[in-house]
Amino acid sequence: MNIEFVSGIETGWWVYDKGSAGEDIANNLGWDRTRHSIFLPAEFSVSFKIDRYRIGAGTNYSVFFVDQMVSSTDTYSFRNFYPVADNTVKFLKMNLLFEFDLVRKISFALSPIAEFGFFRISTTHPEKENFGSKTFWAFGLTNEIKLSKISLIVRPIYNVLTILPRMEKANNEKHHVYSVGIDLGIRYSIE
Repeated sequence: MNIEFVSGIETGWWVYDKGSAGEDIANNLGWDRTRHSIFLPAEFSVSFKIDRYRIGAGTNYSVFFVDQMVSSTDTYSFRNFYPVADNTVKFLKMNLLFEFDLVRKISFALSPIAEFGFFRISTTHPEKENFGSKTFWAFGLTNEIKLSKISLIVRPIYNVLTILPRMEKANNEKHHVYSVGIDLGIRYSIE
């Protein structure tokens, strides 16, 4: 069994795709978006190693330093913003994780990782009452430096969080939150 704690720094943005009027994608109603901003994640997970595979579950708490969205009607001469948070948007994620040792040496392992799950969000977005399912996936590459029972982890990671509305106002209306960054941490092996 492995216990892991990682934290890091990521950067990303939130896009609100308002969908399209009718079936024709050419009738897109626009995209609202936040500015590119910083995420600070902290993740705890427990996993089991079976040969070259690691399967487990975890939880992640992330703080996104953003407070407003730019409307799709924003222009240089007409600024149009609306609030989505007092100062930060917070995410609490629960996930399953799968990792495979692509390269495995005595003191080093290089392993692609995939995480899938759901999340809760703390926001003041005007559409938050209409938020329906909230799912995410993340892919990364775990670089593990083994020091007996403790390993150091360096992991570039890419996350996509998706929020679907309870009731669509337009076809394919959805929210996406994207982030990319690097996580650092430790993994403790219990044998």
